[in-house]
Amino acid sequence: MVLLLLAGSASADLSTEEILKKADEARGNLKGVQWEVSVVSKEKERTTEMVFFVPAKGFDVLATSLFPAKDKGNKILLVRADIWVHKLGLTKPARISTIQKPVGMAS
Repeated sequence: MVLLLLAGSASADLSTEEILKKADEARGNLKGVQWEVSVVSKEKERTTEMVFFVPAKGFDVLATSLFPAKDKGNKILLVRADIWVHKLGLTKPARISTIQKPVGMAS
């Protein structure tokens, strides 16, 4: 119990942002993480594959399509609760509203 009080009083001088930054530093995640994600979909006799490069920092994510070639360069941006989609050839990204967000089988 004494340790909790000491830890609590030591962090009382830090702002919320500073506490989160120190937590990220302790986990080694100050610059974020990145993955290459492969999605395989099988429907009846048809199998399709998509590959994305996905860097993330905190809860913000930018997924860029790498494969198939026809989708290469398309992007999906997730910032907090907002989702934005940008397809090559469009002049600006489209925001996906809360009602339109994919859920269940639609995702």
